[in-house]
Amino acid sequence: MTQLENYDDFTLYEVFYETGTELGGVYSALEDKYENNPVKFHEIQQQHIQLNKDREHVLKSDRESQIRLIKEWDTRRAALEAELNGVQ
Repeated sequence: MTQLENYDDFTLYEVFYETGTELGGVYSALEDKYENNPVKFHEIQQQHIQLNKDREHVLKSDRESQIRLIKEWDTRRAALEAELNGVQ
């Protein structure tokens, strides 16, 4: 059992939503970084849009999806922060 599984429903949903907000912030920064690269900008923008769709469609009672996405988004955010900071 992970720490996330021990959270009550309210706390888990708050962590889920905030994790999406953090990833969204990285997407916004990358959109700024790639504003002169239309291909890369569009790629990042589409990922940002998909994040918002995914977050919007997860029910507050769907703990399994929330936990899965928190883990995915944390991993994705770390990779994108490295890209944002020029670390490959």
